Amino acid sequence: MTKTRKPNENPSQSMSNLDRWLDRMGLTSNPFDRWNADGDIELPNYYIDNGKFDEFFQLTSPGIIFAKRGCGKTAQKQMIAAQCRPITRGSRQLAVSYTYKGFERTLESVAHDVTRIHARHHVHTLLYLGVVALIEEAKQDNRIGDILESSAVASQWLTYNTFFAPHLTGDPVGAKVEDISNLSSVDLLEGFSSLLIDVGLDRCVVLVDGLDEFVPTADPQYAITFLASLLGTLAIIECPGFSFKFFLPAELKILIESSAWFRSDRLRIVPIAWKEKELLNLIGQRLIHFSRREPKYLDLAEFCTDNLRSIIDREIVALAANLPRNVLILADKLIQFHSQEPDLADLISLSTWDRVKKWWRDDYLRNSELVSDGLNGLISTNARDALPAKDFGLPLLRIDEEKGFVWLGDQEVRYKIQGKVYSMLVCLYRHRGEVCTKERIVEEVWPEVKIGSAVPDQDIAATISRLRRILAKIAPNSSYIETIKGKTRSEGGYRLEPSGYTKEII
Repeated sequence: MTKTRKPNENPSQSMSNLDRWLDRMGLTSNPFDRWNADGDIELPNYYIDNGKFDEFFQLTSPGIIFAKRGCGKTAQKQMIAAQCRPITRGSRQLAVSYTYKGFERTLESVAHDVTRIHARHHVHTLLYLGVVALIEEAKQDNRIGDILESSAVASQWLTYNTFFAPHLTGDPVGAKVEDISNLSSVDLLEGFSSLLIDVGLDRCVVLVDGLDEFVPTADPQYAITFLASLLGTLAIIECPGFSFKFFLPAELKILIESSAWFRSDRLRIVPIAWKEKELLNLIGQRLIHFSRREPKYLDLAEFCTDNLRSIIDREIVALAANLPRNVLILADKLIQFHSQEPDLADLISLSTWDRVKKWWRDDYLRNSELVSDGLNGLISTNARDALPAKDFGLPLLRIDEEKGFVWLGDQEVRYKIQGKVYSMLVCLYRHRGEVCTKERIVEEVWPEVKIGSAVPDQDIAATISRLRRILAKIAPNSSYIETIKGKTRSEGGYRLEPSGYTKEII
């Protein structure tokens, strides 16, 4: 998006070098600075199909895509979601994304002991997500809302609300809550499927994605243990009214196919592989969408000097090792480095591309390998509590709430912080710079507690105490959490020590 200037403001004062260059070249914004498909609402405008989208989307039986990180799994998932409700209102399919927050919910249900996970735990999480999605549909579509409140459906709908999402439960007049606690997982799924049929929908499309970017399941063996009871229970993933689609990291393929529970005759595997032509189209489609001029830009060559023009697009694709995310990162870095040149010319020079290649080799790839090795080493160790303490002073705290990452300095420590302790840390981080009152903490850390009910002060204090102990083990002699005294629960509370967190939002 182009930046909005204040009235009478000098454009040269309000625009950065990058903004000025983009404006001068006729681009609405940087076409390549969106590397991840998560939350990218403009993705349908420049999505490139590598030939497998229709095949996978039209599957009603369970299917799996195995692909490397950065190969477009999430983009594929997002595009399938875009063909379903809630994004496409006229669709007869309801999409439910089983990703980071869903994984965390499942792990919390077994106290983060992955060996205790059964199919029922996955089903309860999926039905919670499904009920929440259908509640939102009822808000957006009056027809669906009226059907769910009708005498024929209200009792079953209220039962599912009460059982799976009690904090969102309404109270339709005359509706009776039934006891479904003893129903099997298949019966529970079939009951939800019948609700979908009642409101005019055909099926629920379950999109399982993000295992390789969710820290507790970044270790392949841990991920397999997490998945086994879902992927290996055909009665669940073949349940009528549901379509399960799994977007899994490539390193799980051999492990899954060699598992005794895997049924290759019943699960369709659809491979993803990118060719040079498709990756060049990825560059071109981004440029077309962000071009303000006519004719539209079609390739990066149009932005380069003569000695770079003939090689730039293909060299980016070659260096990217057939991964679309790498193509975007390299193209973005090319534009970023060019905008840093002291004499900002229109055309990008060969020397700028040489800088990008050096950065790619010496910084990006090396750091990516170090992070990957560090995570694998931490997660795979038998002594999960033996994280060595280092003296960083006060290491900066960073949290990626969507993916579940927690960094203290250069250490990824999410696996040390689980359950309500993690929820407490997220609450404090989400409101960093402010005092988190006990009322706010109860609302965000204990959302399952109904309004008007109380969480004892000692429960809050105990959770804070556990969090402090965990942080102290990782960063000794450091204090991240301040206690703010107050006369009431709406005044006192807790706050992150300002020097301990990064001001940037990841």
